Amino acid sequence: MNTKLYRSLTFLFLLIVVVSCGDDDSTPPQATSGFTADKTTVKIGDEITFTNTSANATAFKWSFGDGTTSKDISPTKSYAAGGTYTVSLLSTGAGGSTISSSEITVLPDPELYYVDVDASLIAKFGITTPGDVTDFLDVSGMAGPGLAYDPEHQKVYFGDFEVTGEGKIWSVNLDGTDLKVIVDGLYDPYQISLDVENGKIYWAQDWDGDELGHIGRANLDGTDQEYVVTGDGWFYALAVDTKHDKIYYIDEDTEELYRANLDGSDATSILSDVSGYGIQVDTGNDKIYFENAETLYRANLDGSNVEPINDGGGRIYGIVVDNAEGRLYWSNRDTGEIFQANLDGTHKSVLKTGLGSPRGIFLKK
Repeated sequence: MNTKLYRSLTFLFLLIVVVSCGDDDSTPPQATSGFTADKTTVKIGDEITFTNTSANATAFKWSFGDGTTSKDISPTKSYAAGGTYTVSLLSTGAGGSTISSSEITVLPDPELYYVDVDASLIAKFGITTPGDVTDFLDVSGMAGPGLAYDPEHQKVYFGDFEVTGEGKIWSVNLDGTDLKVIVDGLYDPYQISLDVENGKIYWAQDWDGDELGHIGRANLDGTDQEYVVTGDGWFYALAVDTKHDKIYYIDEDTEELYRANLDGSDATSILSDVSGYGIQVDTGNDKIYFENAETLYRANLDGSNVEPINDGGGRIYGIVVDNAEGRLYWSNRDTGEIFQANLDGTHKSVLKTGLGSPRGIFLKK
């Protein structure tokens, strides 16, 4: 064959091959997977919106880490339990599939603990799931109305007036271990309050055999017991204000609400005609909540600007202020209910009903 013709035919063949390969180079682009979340740390029940940022994809499968899935392009999602969840997105297109993932943190459900004197039981339930009650501690033979929690040391403290004249205060770890008496020899201890910063526990004590009532305190391990207030009446309600280093208490004999230094000195009446079983201080807003004649009130720390929070109907022992959420909780021993509301008393609702005699309460977050 002519060399020139051969070269021409070879060049033409190679050109055809190159053009043909170019025409067949129709491989679709690879799909990429990606997404963002409008929030990555949420509370139980909070809605999260996921925005799909994938490219070259036409089909999507979301896995939310709790057993649920979605095929929506940009779904919304909420979680029913606390924990850390890995959210993944499988994005598929003509060019294949890729996967991306990210973590969502769901804060644990705050738990409200309460002591039911009739049931001789300390129990708890989640704020968002109040129907799910869990027993914490059987307090048969040692039940009383006072209940307090030390989050720093994971300790629960409760009063015991089961045997009149042989009152006690107990401590127990949050896991139920190391139950022990830290203070004994009391008459009838009622509300208790903690000053964790200074390592102290305070209690209000009923009229004893000498017709004297007391506000007492001790170290958190029960040592160095002393009375900081003694009166001719009796004391049920007590709260420690750790922000201003004050205590608040009601003298049932004089029917006055007092404020004093932590050692009981400089006691000053800030309100008259007050008789009740519960006091709590809102250190975030410089307010005090207290029961008076079966109605819950709120006032400034000097006793001014008194305003009702609920419409009465029973004795109130436990009061909890949750500043972070702007919520208020209280127990009613006569109706067997635990209530919740905004800090000003609006949007009040029954959180738990059907209890025997709920007294002290605390919130664990």
